[in-house]
Amino acid sequence: MTSPLDKLREYGYELPQPKAPVATYVPITRTGNIVYVSGQISSGADGVVTGLLGDTMNVVQGGNAAELAAVNFLSQIVHSAGVDLSKVKRVLKLTVFVASTPEFAEHHLVANGASNLIGGVLGDKGKHARSAVGMAPCRWARPSKSKASSKSRTEARATRKCHRGLLAPVHLDTHMTA
Repeated sequence: MTSPLDKLREYGYELPQPKAPVATYVPITRTGNIVYVSGQISSGADGVVTGLLGDTMNVVQGGNAAELAAVNFLSQIVHSAGVDLSKVKRVLKLTVFVASTPEFAEHHLVANGASNLIGGVLGDKGKHARSAVGMAPCRWARPSKSKASSKSRTEARATRKCHRGLLAPVHLDTHMTA
């Protein structure tokens, strides 16, 4: 039987060390057997992928960026949550935020990059509920990397806040059981 890490290698990826948080949050939280993974952006060995779907990126490029965000999600599971990928019981929910122009309407196709990789690596355990939404970026910034699970005023404001830096085209929020 092929291990999840071997399946990830078949996609051409090695599991990277996760990036340290850049603000006041933790990479994962766990309650019982449910693990919440903080948002992951499309970054790899060459740094943060930049672009805007419907402007400087096409659907294929966006799907590739979503794959990178999914690899970072898997990295957080292993390195921050301490869960072997073969022990994951189920990925519950994937929310994909796509930085795009107002006219772009193929967010779901971009999200397939992440969904296909997670399903390919974890098999049936990787099949998940999903939302894919377009986000309007700030002129000089990337969308916030946080998605509020509850609806408090502070968290709602945090989801609209922009940070200086490059525009990351895809951001994932995920929940899983271990």
